[in-house]
Amino acid sequence: ELPKEFQKECVLAYQDIGRSIDLAQILDLEYRGRLDLSEEDYIAQTYLVAAKFMAYMFQICAPKQYRSEFFEVGKNLGIAFQLADDLIDIDATKQKGRGLGSDIKEGTPTLLSLYAYNRLENQDKEKFKYIFGKKDLTEDQLQWMITEYEKTNAIRDSNEKVKAYIDKANNILSSLGIAKDHWIVTLGDYITERKS
Repeated sequence: ELPKEFQKECVLAYQDIGRSIDLAQILDLEYRGRLDLSEEDYIAQTYLVAAKFMAYMFQICAPKQYRSEFFEVGKNLGIAFQLADDLIDIDATKQKGRGLGSDIKEGTPTLLSLYAYNRLENQDKEKFKYIFGKKDLTEDQLQWMITEYEKTNAIRDSNEKVKAYIDKANNILSSLGIAKDHWIVTLGDYITERKS
């Protein structure tokens, strides 16, 4: 049987994750089709689901004296994982299940769409807004959107954010004396390889 303190910690984490998922679903509906969100809004929503789940899993499995540090490691890797997933959504070679550009078709804001929209001007900005969230968009429209992600450096900057969050996690692990070949450190490598 698991120790009572550990059981309580698991239950509290489970409850917090459940509340976060509920809030994230509300935000998903509120944010759908919006391109006026800040990067902070997007990261906060990402934290509510994937990142918070990973943060608690890392925290619960960590030695007691390092629980807060491992929570931060999981949080940063969770955010990196979601950002990498957004990049996979526009990579035809990585598609499994939802199909190319599903975030664009569903009007789901990502750092890619927020970066691109904020950097576009005039007619291109209007065209982007018109296409974003259009369920019946054509292949040409989808390719135009992906090209705009490239032209505005949204892809490059999103890749850099993935790396930055992985670096934050690895810096924490390094400060705890965890070797570079430890599986936790290599999880960041997996996230990076998954998207590239």
